[in-house]
Amino acid sequence: MQRFFDLIGFGCCHQLDARSFVVDGFVYPLCARCTGIYLGLAFTLLFLAWFYRRARGAELPGTGPLIACIIGIGLMGADGASSWLGWRPTTNSIRFVTGFCCGASFGVYLHWAINHCRSLLASRCPARKGSARCLRCQGTQGLAVLGDPCDFVIWLLCAGSFCILFLRFHPLLGVLGPLLVSLCIPSMFVLLGWLFLVVIDRPRAKVAPLLGDAVCHRLEPSRLLLSVLIAVLILGGLIVAKTLIYTHAGIPTPF
Repeated sequence: MQRFFDLIGFGCCHQLDARSFVVDGFVYPLCARCTGIYLGLAFTLLFLAWFYRRARGAELPGTGPLIACIIGIGLMGADGASSWLGWRPTTNSIRFVTGFCCGASFGVYLHWAINHCRSLLASRCPARKGSARCLRCQGTQGLAVLGDPCDFVIWLLCAGSFCILFLRFHPLLGVLGPLLVSLCIPSMFVLLGWLFLVVIDRPRAKVAPLLGDAVCHRLEPSRLLLSVLIAVLILGGLIVAKTLIYTHAGIPTPF
């Protein structure tokens, strides 16, 4: 199991044991800071998907969320830069918290990107036009992600609570903790691959109406499979590239 953890995070992180959480003899696949980033992304995406399950935020967040996200990203940058320069010491807990703030901040805009791309797909496909799914997308164009101050405060409180609870109780998760983080890594790459395919899908989307509505139904599973393939290629490429660098430098790989 440890070899799997080492392999899945090898291409994404330095995986220094001293900067990683260790539970029941298992070292997390990512360092504390990267663990925070991926869990912050996953938390925000899942939270907003549930919170806006009946209406999609198709507009960019307002000034308040923007400032909060800039602060969240800046905290991680400040912690990493100041500790690297030797101005102050840092700990795994601080690395995790600042990484979580950064990941949660990016998650807000990633959630908006997902909703925007889903709206694009609904508007491109003639099989969806006029459907309840399509109308729901088009009917929420004015809804901004975390645009309501109450929604924004709830997100902040829930994100802070999750971060604190994880730091306090993650040893109780045992091997489930590193396994959860391991699942977050390929999931995020699949999601990014899907977004990339939707953005570059304009030529095929223009041809689809000429070929018939059935083509649109076939695009979704092919797009998902291609997203998985992209994620595998990226992760595999990172692992191979880092392995070659380690071999050339005479550094042993952890697997």
